[in-house]
Amino acid sequence: MNPTADHRVMLEDICAIAARVCQAPEVAGQPDRNLYEDQLMDSLAFLQLLYTLEDRYGVEIYPTRLCQEDFASPRHIAALVERLRCQG
Repeated sequence: MNPTADHRVMLEDICAIAARVCQAPEVAGQPDRNLYEDQLMDSLAFLQLLYTLEDRYGVEIYPTRLCQEDFASPRHIAALVERLRCQG
């Protein structure tokens, strides 16, 4: 799979995960949907999303090293996961 296709698949997966944990099915098709501005992400959804991403992508996400923008939208989340995967 080429990097562009891999990124697209990951972005679609993260959209689906965010839709599930935020209980907002419309997020599945909206990678730029701002989860905070639209009041879709509460603290419980944030933690569920964080743990799901760690498990699914084998990364460690330290909440103290994040800014709100890192989890603002599925596209931002995908960029964060890619950065963490590159860091090893």
